[in-house]
Amino acid sequence: MNMKILTTVMLFLMMQMVSAQNQLNDVVHFNYDQSDLTSQASSELDELISRLDNHKIYQITLSGHTDSDGSNEYNEGLSARRVDAVRTYLLEHGISSEHIQLSTWGETKPVAANNVLSEKYKNRRVEITVEFESSIPKGFTGSFQEIKVRSNGDTSIVLDEKGTLLHIPADAFVYDGGSCDEITLRYKEYRNSADMAFSQIPMNYTSGGITYRFSSSGMFELYGSCDRHPVKIAPGKSLKIDYALARQNPDIAFYRLKDDRSNWDRIQEIEKLPGNDGAEVANFKNQGLFQPNVQRKKRWLIHLGPVKIIRLKDKIIDRGDRLVGWNKVPIQNAGKQDGTLLAEGADAGHTYPDIIKGLNVGDFGVYNCDQAYRMSAPVTVRANFVNEHGMPVKDGTVLSMIDMNYNGAFSYSPLSFQCDVKGKNALALFTQSDQLYVITPDEFKKTDLSDGQVIHTIKLKNVTQEIHNSDELASYLGIAMKD
Repeated sequence: MNMKILTTVMLFLMMQMVSAQNQLNDVVHFNYDQSDLTSQASSELDELISRLDNHKIYQITLSGHTDSDGSNEYNEGLSARRVDAVRTYLLEHGISSEHIQLSTWGETKPVAANNVLSEKYKNRRVEITVEFESSIPKGFTGSFQEIKVRSNGDTSIVLDEKGTLLHIPADAFVYDGGSCDEITLRYKEYRNSADMAFSQIPMNYTSGGITYRFSSSGMFELYGSCDRHPVKIAPGKSLKIDYALARQNPDIAFYRLKDDRSNWDRIQEIEKLPGNDGAEVANFKNQGLFQPNVQRKKRWLIHLGPVKIIRLKDKIIDRGDRLVGWNKVPIQNAGKQDGTLLAEGADAGHTYPDIIKGLNVGDFGVYNCDQAYRMSAPVTVRANFVNEHGMPVKDGTVLSMIDMNYNGAFSYSPLSFQCDVKGKNALALFTQSDQLYVITPDEFKKTDLSDGQVIHTIKLKNVTQEIHNSDELASYLGIAMKD
């Protein structure tokens, strides 16, 4: 059965702190067809509760699971009873109910083979994800917009000033707790690299064994709840969003982040605009042949998005040049990406409509309109960070790498990061002492990443008194706030 659920990241890890994510994960197991806590499960919960002392809890997500014995309906109920048993234990030991979110998956998320007796017990479990309040100020993490809607209504809601519209069909939600008259929707947008810098949302995408990076045309999170309990989008239903793009990128598609945040699913293609006034549009492939079906004297305007140049035979062609008199052109793209040639008269700045209509939201979660690209000269950098006075910055917690040639940000542990040697790179680092350090692209390019050093010393500037939120970070780095 395909379960649709509001969830945060749920990793099946045994008692492991993930410092960069401010998160603790645990799991307790149950006896066959039982929802009572075993003595071992109670001991494990006691240990977990002791570890939560002196920490500010943001949210605890309890996720219930079963093995495959029994019907789907029975196992959904059994997983709910197991979750309730853990919730009750936490409440009895001083954990506030306002921090606890519940989700039930029945038999749909096994972590072991159900046909192997010695393994299937691993599926009889409740996963526990504890998220701590981040030391990163809320000005950099953004806030959710909350919208109240009638659960049985057929309605549309304007989500932002640019015209993003959410369409909700009648009876779109189901709630495990029974009937619910009013649903709370929570919506948050990320429109530029500064918004994404400390979101800790992964911006890498793997397909066919190749890892790409995302340059976003706009990203959002959407969740739903009733009385703080998650609701699901009903089977056979989906929400539709007419999404106002944050900016134009070439070759974008619509993606959803997997619930375990391991990768993205490419869920929908996005159609390009036809050429304006009947102007023709043609695509070319890397190191392929460009053969527009037009007259020989047709003129073509090069549009490559972030790619700076292509190579035409022995000549380098810059963005904006026109090709005259070719109908069969061998092309080598210096950026090793596909590109687009637009006929003269087309609007190269608007390959897609400003508002993409009818994007399908079949599950709550994180969605992104993205161009997937590959770094032309990737390098992994082990860094020794110092401040402007040459003193070590030792207590870094979250490092964000931004390539200003694209619209995206990538979170790393301060120990090392990956960037494109040819990129327009900036770094932003938050510390445990709530200090923000930044290096601009102009300063970063002074670091010679090809000099063979094992560890590079990178000088950051303390900008804590100058930058208090993502808008100020965008202004400081020169990131465009709007397309």
